[in-house]
Amino acid sequence: DPARGARADRVSTLARQPRIRLGTLPTPLLPAPRLSEAVGVEIWFKRDDLTGLGLGGNKVRGLEFLLADALARGCDTLVTGGGPGSNWAMLAALAARTRGLDTVLVCYGDPVPAVGNMHLAATIGADIQFTGDKDRASVDSGVAAVADELRAAGRTPYPLGRGGATAVGALGYLTAAEELGGQLADAGCAATATWLATGSCGTQAGLVAGAAWQGLGPVVGVT
Repeated sequence: DPARGARADRVSTLARQPRIRLGTLPTPLLPAPRLSEAVGVEIWFKRDDLTGLGLGGNKVRGLEFLLADALARGCDTLVTGGGPGSNWAMLAALAARTRGLDTVLVCYGDPVPAVGNMHLAATIGADIQFTGDKDRASVDSGVAAVADELRAAGRTPYPLGRGGATAVGALGYLTAAEELGGQLADAGCAATATWLATGSCGTQAGLVAGAAWQGLGPVVGVT
């Protein structure tokens, strides 16, 4: 069967990608019968709030591939950022710490008290810096500047933009689509559409590719 052979090749290729296991996977796929009845459409929830690292969330899947890539490149410091309450930034710092990497987090705006996610990141030793600019895009230039400073100091940084939205990071939700496809098949369901919250679009990019592979219907991102 050519189709089955092509699928096996994709699975094999994906399995060869460098990956560090950080999440508690697979996450559950659960029906929402009362919501489905209320809106007249059958709805299931993929519970990626339960990915297990820190407070969980979608970023854990991408970090499994991004951190593996950083280590393969011999990097010693992860440099990324976002808003002061960024779940991505906190999880990136926590993931890096589990493998002995330092972390610099660049936040847009002026310094604020370390509460919530920022407090967790500070507790595990992340260096938190602020751009002094309220524009979210200032994080990207700030990450680049910090990476340059670290290289000049003889360090080997691994710079990442907001949300870890790179081709490597998107592999996290390519694998999630494979996981979801298997769960839907086990439940005897076929997806007509896959909806998600989207920001930097790394998760959505992985799902778009994975949906084409697994037949999960159109992928709709909601900001």
